[in-house]
Amino acid sequence: AGFETSSTTSYLIHELALNPEIQRKVQEDIDNVLARYDNKLCYEAVAEMRYLDMALKESLRLFPSLGVLNRVCTRKYTFPGTDLTIDPGVKVMIPVHSIQNDEKYYDNPTEFRPERFLPEEVQKRHKFVYLPLGEGPR
Repeated sequence: AGFETSSTTSYLIHELALNPEIQRKVQEDIDNVLARYDNKLCYEAVAEMRYLDMALKESLRLFPSLGVLNRVCTRKYTFPGTDLTIDPGVKVMIPVHSIQNDEKYYDNPTEFRPERFLPEEVQKRHKFVYLPLGEGPR
């Protein structure tokens, strides 16, 4: 877990360096929130940093720590509109990086754009086109 966390942070810092306007918005978000907490960093303050959160999610979309998720089919499943059926026990590979960088789901997918994670934008997408950490409880 330590390597992935460091990599994610490095990719975010890299994107902020390449995008000074987004970097400014992240800094403003941090400054505005911390001002309400007497400039003390705490869990509650970080939880309120919405633009920082969106920038981090966008970084994880572009550079997921998991390139592929491996799963095992637990019940027979036929893909809607096809004759393709997967039987229980079959191993399935989910190409996270490819899905999260597919123009079908994200316009101009190589562009670093945190606004993709505004609540109204997230609701427009299927929940399984963003899986940087897999799916399920932690």
